[in-house]
Amino acid sequence: MEHKQSIFFHWKGNQIIMNKYLSAALFFVLCCFTSQLQAQSQDQWIKAGDKAFTTGDYYAAYRYYGIAIEYDSSRTDLWYQYAESAREFDAYRSAEDAYQHVLMGETNSSYPMAAFHLAAVKQRLGKYQEARDLYEQYLEDNPDASPQYVRLAQRGMDDAVWAQGVMDNQKDLEIANVGANVNTAYSDFAPVLKGDMLYFSSLRYTYEKDTANPVRTYVQLLTSQMVGETAQTSVTLPFSEQFNKKGKHIGHSAFNKSNTTVYYTVCEYTDMTNIRCDIYRSNVSSSNAWSEPEKLDINLDDFTNTQPFVGFDAVNGNEYLFFVSDRDGGQGGLDIWSSMIEEDGSMTDPVNLGEAINTSADEVTPTWYSPTRTLYFSSTGYQTLGDFDVYQSRKNGESWDAPEHLGAPINSSFADIYYTRTPDGKNAYFASKRQVANAIYWTEEQEACCHDIYRSEVDMLELLALTYNRLDKTELLGATVELIEINEDGSERVVGMRTNYDGNDFLFPLDRGKKYRITAAKENFTGDIAYIDTNDPKYKDKTQIQQDLYLEPGVVLDVFTFMSIDSTELNGASVSLYEVGPNGEEVLVSTLDNETGNDFEFIVKRNKKYVIKGNRPGFFPTQTTLDLTDPEFENVNRVTRNLYFPQELEILAYDGEEGSPLPNVTLELYELTDDGFEVRIDSVTNNNSNDFLFPLNLNKKYRVKATRPGYLPIEEDFVFTPEEIEGSNGRVLREIRLNRKPPWDFLPLALYFDNDHPDPRTVRRTTTKKYIETNIAYYEKRDTFIKEFTQGMDDNEKFLTSQRFIDFFDREVLGGRLELVAFSEELLTYLRDGNSIKISIKGYASPRATSAYNRILSMRRISSVKNHFNSYNDGAFLTYMRSGQFSFEEEALGESTADLQKVSENLNDLKNSIYSIIASLERRVEITNIKIDEKTASKN
Repeated sequence: MEHKQSIFFHWKGNQIIMNKYLSAALFFVLCCFTSQLQAQSQDQWIKAGDKAFTTGDYYAAYRYYGIAIEYDSSRTDLWYQYAESAREFDAYRSAEDAYQHVLMGETNSSYPMAAFHLAAVKQRLGKYQEARDLYEQYLEDNPDASPQYVRLAQRGMDDAVWAQGVMDNQKDLEIANVGANVNTAYSDFAPVLKGDMLYFSSLRYTYEKDTANPVRTYVQLLTSQMVGETAQTSVTLPFSEQFNKKGKHIGHSAFNKSNTTVYYTVCEYTDMTNIRCDIYRSNVSSSNAWSEPEKLDINLDDFTNTQPFVGFDAVNGNEYLFFVSDRDGGQGGLDIWSSMIEEDGSMTDPVNLGEAINTSADEVTPTWYSPTRTLYFSSTGYQTLGDFDVYQSRKNGESWDAPEHLGAPINSSFADIYYTRTPDGKNAYFASKRQVANAIYWTEEQEACCHDIYRSEVDMLELLALTYNRLDKTELLGATVELIEINEDGSERVVGMRTNYDGNDFLFPLDRGKKYRITAAKENFTGDIAYIDTNDPKYKDKTQIQQDLYLEPGVVLDVFTFMSIDSTELNGASVSLYEVGPNGEEVLVSTLDNETGNDFEFIVKRNKKYVIKGNRPGFFPTQTTLDLTDPEFENVNRVTRNLYFPQELEILAYDGEEGSPLPNVTLELYELTDDGFEVRIDSVTNNNSNDFLFPLNLNKKYRVKATRPGYLPIEEDFVFTPEEIEGSNGRVLREIRLNRKPPWDFLPLALYFDNDHPDPRTVRRTTTKKYIETNIAYYEKRDTFIKEFTQGMDDNEKFLTSQRFIDFFDREVLGGRLELVAFSEELLTYLRDGNSIKISIKGYASPRATSAYNRILSMRRISSVKNHFNSYNDGAFLTYMRSGQFSFEEEALGESTADLQKVSENLNDLKNSIYSIIASLERRVEITNIKIDEKTASKN
């Protein structure tokens, strides 16, 4: 007898059904029942049938109702019960006939589910159009049907249409029953080919001490030697007495990659019909002795754990144990779980494969095909041809692609399970209950029973990749070839990767209808890439595609990363290499990361152009180029490129009161050492805008000193947090705000003049010139002053002297002009507030001319400064000057304060009497004092 249990079969839980060879005891009982037809009343057979149906003994109910019908075949209610029990027992042809009796009966309206169940039976028998029509009839006849059955009927209609399409487009594959040396009238299943030995499980054994009546059958592990691909000649032998324990179900042999460990299932009856399973393993020694069986820790006592299969993932190098369990935490029903097998043999905690594989129905019999990283399993949760169908799902990274139906003839309208491919991938074995002429278990008279094992061809396409040295076309050993499947949406997954140290050939299985990229790589060689689209008509009749891959001894490119500010080594960068195409397009070749160092090594092709790009958090991206078409690289084997990563501090200056951008600010940047010293880095004046950029190392501490004419100087210390640097992309922003000076903080305010200006060679005491226009003309002569004064100096002295002149003209000449403008603005502010102001102005001259002339010259200079106030801001001061609210005290001092020991008065000594900084300092006007009547105090 065959137990329809989740452990071996998977479907209806705890029912027991009979194979065509009934046990003698049960056969005797049934014969006795049959011989007493006249002695028993119809009601007694009906009551026996009802009792058996209620307890889930559908086989007995099916027989009892069948006998009751022989009394009166006109009773529709008996035909319906007979149909129900036959359907539950998988006697689909009997169920089909019985349901049709019900639908043709006068009281068929009393059985609204008859059409629905007959539709399901038709699906199981592969009569899809009839099934669709019956589902449609059910929906039409039962407009008030429950939503659950409406959904099931609609799904049944869709599945029937889909299934017919699958059958109409089935593949031309040979499906062969492996024959009577393996298959029997009992269920034979779980085939695995190891060498020339077929390992399988069979529900054919009895246990003499079993007290059940009728006697129950048990599963044991068996082997059979295969001859060729289709023949089997040897008698099936017990697998091993070490495993096949009497009175227990032993099944599902699963070997690890090295064939040193076998995993299998041990199941026991928990009562007369129920079975629960655990997974065991045993190791084999070099002398082929098996170790004592070990129960795995992943088992759970209150749940079934069954159908183990070991799969090796060549991409990540791990072995996984796939198994089936109804434990908590799944998607519902029986689910597929996996545990990684550690090197010491221990198992990681089981992981449910999730909704990508499992459904709320049953997923069972997982197997793995390593060359294509494919999981095969059977399911009733997806569209099926009628019962369990085989699906495949490819592993994509650590996730799973959507399951694909294997189609017909692998799948049929009957249960198809345990699909596993042979190691060479050319064939597959599976178990099926299909009712076909070559099924060992099946006859027209005994339709509901068992699984047979079948062998199928695989519509296989093979890739032969060959690697060569591009320069001399010799075979290249030691390369690594990777096969990548390209999905319709452009996503990719690695399906195979191999290294061949002993040859240049690589074999990979391909799936028809797929696109692939093949890459070849070897250390110190440039790789090669090829693409294959198996949809190409040229591959239609091929079973093997050859792809030659040519790798060229490459040029080693060493890339080093540094900080641009000080050329110190920079770790933690990412460097990407791009090949530049003929039209300037950049194609990514490789990206390398180095968290602990600053060196990166690439292999590049001769006569190619490259762009090397670097990225690192907290730094600006940077790049450089490499042009190997340049003749200088013709014979080199190694080249170096350096990447310098900049960081910047951006400072924006604003007016402290108005918040407006503030130009004409001078910033001095200092690095602060750990012991508190300042190290000056840079000094910058921006006369056009308010922004400053300083290249620096953001991991250090800095001090910024800011000055501007008319504003109080400030200084701020900047320290940058790791989080701020990380998110800066190389540039950190800071803002500074300067506050205006009060008028008295400008004093003394020195305003400088060119020699004998304004109005040279005159004796007028006044001028129409305004100070700022004289200042601008003077500032523009800076280079002339430098040139004249540095004549005859050596380069070093000339450089140092020029720097002093530049500093004087920028700080004193230009700075004085800017200070005057700011001072004027502050004076206007105070005047507008009603204050009275008097400023003291003193004029000076260098001693080059006579004292009398120089005194008059100093008067003209004072006059030009007063002209500034007269005309400033469209005469804004005039009203205050006329009212006496704003006035001047003037003093023309000429050369009287000049130090004749330092300043030359020799008219012929132009260098020292005109162009020297000492002489230039004497040519000035100073605003020396200010008196402000603020009603409360005066400031002097």
